[in-house]
Amino acid sequence: MEVFNNIGGKIKGLARFIFVLCLIIYVLAAIAGGIMVGIGIGRSNEILGIVLGFGAFVLGAAIGFLIAWIGSFFLFGLGQLIEDTEINRKTNQEILRKLQTMELPASKQ
Repeated sequence: MEVFNNIGGKIKGLARFIFVLCLIIYVLAAIAGGIMVGIGIGRSNEILGIVLGFGAFVLGAAIGFLIAWIGSFFLFGLGQLIEDTEINRKTNQEILRKLQTMELPASKQ
């Protein structure tokens, strides 16, 4: 059935998609956080508000990137493991097929 063919590749693709989606969400959250910090502090000191707002954006984006990146390791690793297992299964079947067609030497008794 086509749905279950290349499942390891599909899991790895899903890991990439989730990583990109998390990156987008974290960048948007970092922008919102930076704006909120900038506006809150900018009321009393405009330059300090801009600097701290930008700092909050950079820190939020960096932390979001690390969380998304590390979180995708497990799903991507599972997909890679499934792909490698499929390759090993095919190789073992081929070796078994070759062994079954080989003629064994007659035993000496």
